[in-house]
Amino acid sequence: RLDKDLNDEIETLRRSKIKIKSSEDEKKKIITEKENEIQNLEKEIKNLMKKGIANQQSLEDNSKEIQNLRCDIAEKQNIIENLKVQIKSLQKEDNVITILRKGLKLKEYEKTQLSDKITELENEVVSLSTDTKLRENVEYLESEIEAKNY
Repeated sequence: RLDKDLNDEIETLRRSKIKIKSSEDEKKKIITEKENEIQNLEKEIKNLMKKGIANQQSLEDNSKEIQNLRCDIAEKQNIIENLKVQIKSLQKEDNVITILRKGLKLKEYEKTQLSDKITELENEVVSLSTDTKLRENVEYLESEIEAKNY
């Protein structure tokens, strides 16, 4: 009977050992799965950190690009304002040139009028000069005739 009790006890211990071994294997399997899960999560964290760093760099690059574009826009707006001022100045100059051209045309017209008047007066002077010479000749001839008559 003692033998049987001992054998039963041994058998119970063996079963307990098998259960413990099975439980240990199960726990090792769970631990391995958890370790794999931890490694995967660590890899994912590293990837996310790399992406975060890349995104941060991209944000910084984009911010720099935006700042550069703002500077370019400001420069171009200054150029546009300067061009507007130049255009206004050129328009004023063009208006002055137009006024001067009109004044020049008026002076040329007046010059032509005066030139025509001078020609007319010169013709009158020539005509008067001819008349004067004719009168002088007539007076001379009249005085000659009178002298011969006396």
